[in-house]
Amino acid sequence: MLAIQGGVVVRSGRELSSPALPSRLSTGAEIEELELVDCRLHYRLRVGTGPAEGWLTTVLASKVLAQRAEVAFNGTWEEEEGLEVSIKGDMMHRLGAAYQMQVNDLRTCSYSMETETLTGKLIGDGRLVWS
Repeated sequence: MLAIQGGVVVRSGRELSSPALPSRLSTGAEIEELELVDCRLHYRLRVGTGPAEGWLTTVLASKVLAQRAEVAFNGTWEEEEGLEVSIKGDMMHRLGAAYQMQVNDLRTCSYSMETETLTGKLIGDGRLVWS
């Protein structure tokens, strides 16, 4: 799971009435899902800043505050050469072929092609850059 919007309020318990912790979970933080109850997530921090553990709301007033990393890659992206890449789940469609891929985190994915493994990075303008 990943925090994706401007810093997320973290509470000490599952209930919305639980006390808020003094700091927010940072945007782009990688967290481990410990328990998910409706839209309340108990997490442990893996990468980023904020409380080491706590409860947060994943969706608030139709706004997604935290999501699984795989969801970030679903859609159509433009590669640096101007080619279109379509990604759904763990499959990437490029130049008429389908490739099994792995989502590494919110911004990077990878796939193997013959003897080479390529890593893709999503950048802010909607492009997917490979290295």
